[in-house]
Amino acid sequence: MSALGKALSRGDQRGKSYKVQDLIRGRRTEGTSSSGDGRDSGSAPLSRQAARGSLVLDALASIQQGDVPHLVEYGLDFSSLEGLSGVRLFTELIALVLGPASHPDDAALQQALLATMRSSW
Repeated sequence: MSALGKALSRGDQRGKSYKVQDLIRGRRTEGTSSSGDGRDSGSAPLSRQAARGSLVLDALASIQQGDVPHLVEYGLDFSSLEGLSGVRLFTELIALVLGPASHPDDAALQQALLATMRSSW
């Protein structure tokens, strides 16, 4: 899962890549929607959502492997996840990295991630 996450987070086939900080909840960059929700305004929303999803999967793999230094690049405080496991861990991790769903695409991504995490771990 970690390798898949890292591969997907590199961007789409047209050469666009995303920085980790640009994919995390509430972070706005050039080319994202004016609502600040992290979605592209048009160029590659599916690729961006895939990259956001892979970021969550990569974070989960890092937590399970005890690779906390790797998580530092996300700039988030993962201490709130200590002691959590199963669905509770998955749900909290998704919320921490992606934030609340502000669009139907975000809700669909969160549901797909939860289903993937539940079936894989």
